[in-house]
Amino acid sequence: MRSPLFPLLGLLAACVAACSGASTDSTLPDSSGDADNPGGKADSPVDVGSIDIDHGNGAIALPEVSGLALRTFEGRLQMLAIGDSELAVAIADVPSSVKPSELSFSLHDLGALFSTAPPSQWEAVAADPAGRLFLLEENPGAVYVVSPDLDSLLHTFDLRVESDGPDWKRELAEDWGAESNSRGEGMALCAQGHLLVLKEKQQPCLVEFAPEGASPAGLSAPLSEPFSLPASAHSSLVPVRVWEFASSVRDVLPDMSDLFVDGTGRLYIVSGDGRAIGRVRESIDPSDDGKLHLDAAWKLPKEIANPEGLVLLDDEEPWVASDSADDVNLFELDRIAP
Repeated sequence: MRSPLFPLLGLLAACVAACSGASTDSTLPDSSGDADNPGGKADSPVDVGSIDIDHGNGAIALPEVSGLALRTFEGRLQMLAIGDSELAVAIADVPSSVKPSELSFSLHDLGALFSTAPPSQWEAVAADPAGRLFLLEENPGAVYVVSPDLDSLLHTFDLRVESDGPDWKRELAEDWGAESNSRGEGMALCAQGHLLVLKEKQQPCLVEFAPEGASPAGLSAPLSEPFSLPASAHSSLVPVRVWEFASSVRDVLPDMSDLFVDGTGRLYIVSGDGRAIGRVRESIDPSDDGKLHLDAAWKLPKEIANPEGLVLLDDEEPWVASDSADDVNLFELDRIAP
Protein backbone atom coordinates (compact mmCIF):
# COMPACT_ATOMS: atom_id res chain seq x y z
CA MET A 1 0.00 0.00 0.00
CA ARG A 2 1.28 3.49 -0.92
CA SER A 3 2.37 5.58 2.08
CA PRO A 4 0.35 8.78 2.78
CA LEU A 5 3.72 10.56 2.86
CA PHE A 6 3.99 10.43 -0.96
CA PRO A 7 1.08 12.80 -1.71
CA LEU A 8 2.46 15.24 0.88
CA LEU A 9 5.93 15.13 -0.68
CA GLY A 10 4.42 15.66 -4.13
CA LEU A 11 2.49 18.67 -2.89
CA LEU A 12 5.60 20.15 -1.28
CA ALA A 13 7.57 19.65 -4.51
CA ALA A 14 4.87 21.37 -6.54
CA CYS A 15 4.86 24.32 -4.13
CA VAL A 16 8.65 24.65 -4.31
CA ALA A 17 8.57 24.55 -8.11
CA ALA A 18 5.83 27.16 -8.26
CA CYS A 19 7.64 29.47 -5.84
CA SER A 20 10.91 29.14 -7.73
CA GLY A 21 9.24 29.66 -11.11
CA ALA A 22 10.63 26.38 -12.46
CA SER A 23 7.33 25.19 -13.93
CA THR A 24 5.38 28.42 -14.30
CA ASP A 25 7.73 30.42 -16.54
CA SER A 26 5.42 31.87 -19.20
CA THR A 27 8.29 31.99 -21.71
CA LEU A 28 8.54 28.21 -21.85
CA PRO A 29 6.78 26.73 -24.92
CA ASP A 30 3.88 24.38 -24.33
CA SER A 31 1.21 22.76 -26.45
CA SER A 32 -0.93 25.88 -26.39
CA GLY A 33 1.68 28.33 -27.71
CA ASP A 34 4.85 30.19 -26.76
CA ALA A 35 6.18 33.62 -25.91
CA ASP A 36 6.59 34.50 -29.60
CA ASN A 37 3.08 33.44 -30.55
CA PRO A 38 0.80 33.06 -27.53
CA GLY A 39 -1.90 30.49 -28.08
CA GLY A 40 -0.44 29.50 -31.44
CA LYS A 41 2.20 27.14 -32.77
CA ALA A 42 5.56 26.87 -31.02
CA ASP A 43 8.41 28.88 -32.52
CA SER A 44 10.41 26.08 -34.12
CA PRO A 45 13.63 26.62 -36.10
CA VAL A 46 13.21 27.59 -39.75
CA ASP A 47 14.18 25.02 -42.37
CA VAL A 48 16.59 27.01 -44.55
CA GLY A 49 17.09 25.79 -48.10
CA SER A 50 19.52 27.04 -50.71
CA ILE A 51 19.05 28.88 -53.96
CA ASP A 52 21.41 29.24 -56.91
CA ILE A 53 22.11 32.02 -59.36
CA ASP A 54 20.32 31.52 -62.67
CA HIS A 55 21.92 34.52 -64.34
CA GLY A 56 24.26 36.85 -62.50
CA ASN A 57 25.87 39.39 -64.73
CA GLY A 58 23.65 42.44 -64.36
CA ALA A 59 24.88 45.92 -63.53
CA ILE A 60 23.05 48.86 -61.96
CA ALA A 61 24.90 52.16 -62.30
CA LEU A 62 24.66 53.03 -58.61
CA PRO A 63 27.67 52.77 -56.28
CA GLU A 64 25.63 51.65 -53.25
CA VAL A 65 22.35 49.99 -54.19
CA SER A 66 19.97 50.02 -51.23
CA GLY A 67 16.61 48.95 -52.63
CA LEU A 68 14.69 47.54 -55.60
CA ALA A 69 11.06 47.82 -56.72
CA LEU A 70 8.83 47.17 -59.71
CA ARG A 71 6.32 49.46 -61.39
CA THR A 72 4.12 49.44 -64.47
CA PHE A 73 4.51 52.68 -66.42
CA GLU A 74 2.85 53.39 -69.76
CA GLY A 75 2.12 49.69 -70.13
CA ARG A 76 5.71 48.60 -69.49
CA LEU A 77 7.06 46.68 -66.51
CA GLN A 78 10.06 48.50 -65.04
CA MET A 79 12.63 47.73 -62.38
CA LEU A 80 13.61 50.58 -60.06
CA ALA A 81 16.80 50.83 -58.03
CA ILE A 82 17.77 53.35 -55.37
CA GLY A 83 21.12 54.02 -53.73
CA ASP A 84 21.95 55.56 -50.37
CA SER A 85 24.78 57.76 -51.63
CA GLU A 86 23.16 59.50 -54.63
CA LEU A 87 19.94 61.47 -55.15
CA ALA A 88 19.08 59.39 -58.18
CA VAL A 89 16.95 56.46 -59.25
CA ALA A 90 17.94 53.87 -61.86
CA ILE A 91 15.15 52.55 -64.11
CA ALA A 92 15.09 49.74 -66.67
CA ASP A 93 12.32 48.22 -68.76
CA VAL A 94 11.84 44.52 -68.00
CA PRO A 95 10.62 42.53 -71.01
CA SER A 96 9.58 38.90 -70.54
CA SER A 97 12.31 36.25 -70.18
CA VAL A 98 14.98 38.92 -69.76
CA LYS A 99 18.41 38.26 -68.27
CA PRO A 100 20.16 40.74 -65.94
CA SER A 101 22.83 41.48 -68.55
CA GLU A 102 20.09 42.53 -70.99
CA LEU A 103 18.64 45.21 -68.73
CA SER A 104 19.63 48.75 -69.62
CA PHE A 105 19.33 51.02 -66.60
CA SER A 106 19.05 54.76 -67.08
CA LEU A 107 20.08 56.99 -64.19
CA HIS A 108 17.78 59.88 -63.29
CA ASP A 109 19.12 62.65 -61.06
CA LEU A 110 16.44 63.86 -58.64
CA GLY A 111 18.51 66.44 -56.79
CA ALA A 112 16.85 69.37 -58.61
CA LEU A 113 13.48 68.46 -57.09
CA PHE A 114 14.58 69.59 -53.64
CA SER A 115 14.78 73.35 -53.11
CA THR A 116 15.94 73.02 -49.51
CA ALA A 117 18.50 70.67 -47.98
CA PRO A 118 18.29 67.42 -49.98
CA PRO A 119 17.51 64.15 -48.23
CA SER A 120 20.17 61.60 -47.41
CA GLN A 121 20.36 57.85 -46.90
CA TRP A 122 17.67 56.73 -49.30
CA GLU A 123 17.03 53.14 -48.34
CA ALA A 124 13.95 51.97 -50.26
CA VAL A 125 11.80 52.75 -53.28
CA ALA A 126 8.21 51.77 -54.06
CA ALA A 127 5.69 52.68 -56.75
CA ASP A 128 1.91 52.91 -56.78
CA PRO A 129 -0.42 51.89 -59.64
CA ALA A 130 -0.31 55.48 -60.92
CA GLY A 131 3.44 55.13 -61.50
CA ARG A 132 4.45 57.58 -58.76
CA LEU A 133 7.67 56.84 -56.90
CA PHE A 134 7.95 56.73 -53.10
CA LEU A 135 11.47 57.20 -51.74
CA LEU A 136 12.26 56.26 -48.14
CA GLU A 137 14.82 58.32 -46.26
CA GLU A 138 16.26 56.55 -43.22
CA ASN A 139 17.45 59.50 -41.17
CA PRO A 140 15.77 61.59 -39.86
CA GLY A 141 12.95 59.68 -41.53
CA ALA A 142 10.70 60.74 -44.40
CA VAL A 143 9.04 59.50 -47.58
CA TYR A 144 9.20 61.62 -50.72
CA VAL A 145 6.60 61.15 -53.46
CA VAL A 146 7.78 61.89 -57.00
CA SER A 147 5.67 62.21 -60.16
CA PRO A 148 5.69 59.32 -62.66
CA ASP A 149 7.81 61.35 -65.08
CA LEU A 150 10.24 62.22 -62.26
CA ASP A 151 9.85 65.92 -62.90
CA SER A 152 8.20 67.11 -59.69
CA LEU A 153 8.06 66.43 -55.96
CA LEU A 154 4.39 65.82 -55.17
CA HIS A 155 4.45 65.31 -51.42
CA THR A 156 6.68 64.78 -48.40
CA PHE A 157 5.68 62.60 -45.46
CA ASP A 158 7.61 63.08 -42.23
CA LEU A 159 7.78 59.83 -40.24
CA ARG A 160 7.19 61.05 -36.70
CA VAL A 161 8.06 58.52 -34.02
CA GLU A 162 7.31 59.79 -30.52
CA SER A 163 7.19 58.15 -27.10
CA ASP A 164 3.72 59.33 -26.10
CA GLY A 165 1.16 56.59 -25.74
CA PRO A 166 1.19 52.87 -24.94
CA ASP A 167 4.26 50.82 -24.09
CA TRP A 168 4.87 49.62 -27.66
CA LYS A 169 5.14 53.22 -28.87
CA ARG A 170 7.60 54.11 -26.14
CA GLU A 171 9.70 51.03 -26.93
CA LEU A 172 9.65 51.80 -30.66
CA ALA A 173 10.64 55.42 -30.04
CA GLU A 174 13.54 54.28 -27.86
CA ASP A 175 14.79 51.82 -30.49
CA TRP A 176 14.21 54.33 -33.30
CA GLY A 177 16.21 57.02 -31.54
CA ALA A 178 19.02 54.76 -30.31
CA GLU A 179 20.55 54.10 -33.73
CA SER A 180 19.88 56.39 -36.67
CA ASN A 181 21.29 53.84 -39.13
CA SER A 182 18.92 51.04 -38.16
CA ARG A 183 15.57 52.57 -39.02
CA GLY A 184 13.60 52.14 -42.23
CA GLU A 185 15.18 49.79 -44.81
CA GLY A 186 12.18 48.56 -46.79
CA MET A 187 8.73 49.89 -47.59
CA ALA A 188 5.35 48.76 -48.93
CA LEU A 189 2.34 50.88 -49.80
CA CYS A 190 -0.92 50.08 -48.03
CA ALA A 191 -4.52 51.10 -48.51
CA GLN A 192 -6.00 54.27 -46.97
CA GLY A 193 -2.75 56.23 -47.40
CA HIS A 194 -0.78 54.05 -44.97
CA LEU A 195 2.83 52.87 -45.28
CA LEU A 196 4.47 49.68 -44.03
CA VAL A 197 8.11 50.28 -43.10
CA LEU A 198 10.64 47.54 -42.39
CA LYS A 199 12.92 48.48 -39.50
CA GLU A 200 16.42 47.12 -40.13
CA LYS A 201 17.80 46.06 -36.75
CA GLN A 202 17.99 47.03 -33.06
CA GLN A 203 14.76 45.04 -32.72
CA PRO A 204 13.78 44.63 -36.40
CA CYS A 205 10.05 44.89 -36.94
CA LEU A 206 7.34 46.05 -39.31
CA VAL A 207 5.85 49.46 -38.53
CA GLU A 208 2.63 50.73 -40.05
CA PHE A 209 2.61 54.51 -40.43
CA ALA A 210 -0.65 56.41 -40.93
CA PRO A 211 -2.18 59.83 -40.33
CA GLU A 212 -2.56 60.56 -36.65
CA GLY A 213 -5.77 59.08 -35.24
CA ALA A 214 -6.14 56.46 -37.96
CA SER A 215 -6.63 52.76 -37.22
CA PRO A 216 -4.15 50.23 -38.61
CA ALA A 217 -5.07 48.68 -41.95
CA GLY A 218 -2.41 45.99 -42.28
CA LEU A 219 -1.44 44.51 -45.62
CA SER A 220 -3.23 41.60 -47.28
CA ALA A 221 -2.61 42.36 -50.96
CA PRO A 222 -0.54 44.71 -53.12
CA LEU A 223 -1.98 48.19 -53.52
CA SER A 224 -4.46 48.10 -56.41
CA GLU A 225 -5.39 51.79 -56.58
CA PRO A 226 -3.35 55.00 -56.61
CA PHE A 227 -1.98 55.83 -53.17
CA SER A 228 -4.09 58.41 -51.33
CA LEU A 229 -2.11 61.64 -51.00
CA PRO A 230 -3.15 64.62 -48.85
CA ALA A 231 -4.01 67.84 -50.65
CA SER A 232 -1.13 69.66 -48.99
CA ALA A 233 2.49 69.29 -50.05
CA HIS A 234 3.73 68.22 -46.62
CA SER A 235 2.27 66.08 -43.84
CA SER A 236 3.24 63.68 -41.07
CA LEU A 237 2.63 60.00 -40.47
CA VAL A 238 2.86 58.28 -37.09
CA PRO A 239 3.14 54.64 -36.05
CA VAL A 240 -0.23 52.97 -35.53
CA ARG A 241 0.88 49.33 -35.27
CA VAL A 242 4.05 47.26 -34.88
CA TRP A 243 4.56 43.62 -35.84
CA GLU A 244 7.54 41.94 -34.20
CA PHE A 245 9.42 38.92 -35.52
CA ALA A 246 9.79 35.62 -33.68
CA SER A 247 13.27 34.64 -32.53
CA SER A 248 13.42 31.93 -35.21
CA VAL A 249 13.13 34.67 -37.86
CA ARG A 250 15.94 36.69 -36.33
CA ASP A 251 18.16 33.59 -36.38
CA VAL A 252 17.85 33.48 -40.19
CA LEU A 253 17.44 37.21 -40.87
CA PRO A 254 19.53 39.00 -38.23
CA ASP A 255 18.98 42.27 -40.04
CA MET A 256 16.33 43.30 -42.58
CA SER A 257 17.51 44.95 -45.80
CA ASP A 258 14.49 45.08 -48.13
CA LEU A 259 11.01 43.67 -48.57
CA PHE A 260 8.77 42.68 -51.45
CA VAL A 261 5.03 42.00 -51.56
CA ASP A 262 3.99 39.44 -54.17
CA GLY A 263 0.70 39.33 -56.07
CA THR A 264 -1.04 37.37 -53.33
CA GLY A 265 0.08 39.68 -50.53
CA ARG A 266 2.83 37.43 -49.17
CA LEU A 267 5.82 39.25 -47.76
CA TYR A 268 9.43 38.40 -48.65
CA ILE A 269 12.43 39.86 -46.79
CA VAL A 270 16.12 39.82 -47.67
CA SER A 271 18.85 40.07 -45.04
CA GLY A 272 22.28 41.54 -45.70
CA ASP A 273 24.01 40.09 -42.64
CA GLY A 274 22.19 36.77 -42.92
CA ARG A 275 22.57 36.63 -46.73
CA ALA A 276 19.19 34.96 -46.98
CA ILE A 277 15.63 35.46 -48.19
CA GLY A 278 12.68 34.63 -45.94
CA ARG A 279 8.96 34.40 -46.67
CA VAL A 280 6.65 35.51 -43.87
CA ARG A 281 4.06 32.90 -42.92
CA GLU A 282 1.36 35.19 -41.57
CA SER A 283 -0.57 37.96 -43.25
CA ILE A 284 0.04 41.44 -41.86
CA ASP A 285 -3.20 41.57 -39.94
CA PRO A 286 -3.93 44.23 -37.28
CA SER A 287 -6.12 41.77 -35.37
CA ASP A 288 -3.28 39.24 -34.98
CA ASP A 289 -1.33 39.83 -31.76
CA GLY A 290 1.21 37.07 -32.37
CA LYS A 291 4.71 37.56 -33.72
CA LEU A 292 5.63 36.93 -37.34
CA HIS A 293 7.26 33.68 -38.46
CA LEU A 294 8.74 32.34 -41.71
CA ASP A 295 7.27 29.47 -43.69
CA ALA A 296 10.29 29.24 -46.01
CA ALA A 297 13.84 30.61 -46.25
CA TRP A 298 16.70 30.34 -48.72
CA LYS A 299 20.41 30.93 -48.18
CA LEU A 300 21.96 33.07 -50.91
CA PRO A 301 25.07 31.96 -52.80
CA LYS A 302 28.44 33.38 -51.77
CA GLU A 303 28.68 35.49 -54.95
CA ILE A 304 26.05 37.84 -53.50
CA ALA A 305 28.21 39.50 -50.89
CA ASN A 306 25.90 42.17 -49.48
CA PRO A 307 22.26 41.78 -50.58
CA GLU A 308 20.29 45.00 -50.23
CA GLY A 309 17.45 44.91 -52.76
CA LEU A 310 14.79 42.31 -53.60
CA VAL A 311 11.99 41.89 -56.15
CA LEU A 312 10.19 38.82 -57.51
CA LEU A 313 9.20 38.55 -61.16
CA ASP A 314 6.06 36.47 -61.76
CA ASP A 315 5.95 35.94 -57.96
CA GLU A 316 8.46 33.08 -58.28
CA GLU A 317 11.70 34.51 -59.68
CA PRO A 318 13.80 36.43 -57.13
CA TRP A 319 16.15 39.17 -58.28
CA VAL A 320 18.62 40.48 -55.73
CA ALA A 321 20.80 43.60 -55.86
CA SER A 322 24.07 43.66 -53.96
CA ASP A 323 25.65 46.72 -52.36
CA SER A 324 29.17 46.11 -53.59
CA ALA A 325 31.89 47.77 -55.60
CA ASP A 326 31.88 44.94 -58.14
CA ASP A 327 30.79 45.57 -61.71
CA VAL A 328 28.17 42.86 -61.27
CA ASN A 329 25.54 43.78 -58.66
CA LEU A 330 22.25 42.35 -59.94
CA PHE A 331 21.44 38.64 -59.79
CA GLU A 332 18.57 36.56 -61.11
CA LEU A 333 18.03 33.49 -58.93
CA ASP A 334 16.36 30.16 -59.56
CA ARG A 335 12.60 30.04 -59.26
CA ILE A 336 11.18 29.25 -55.86
CA ALA A 337 8.14 27.22 -54.98
CA PRO A 338 5.06 29.40 -54.52
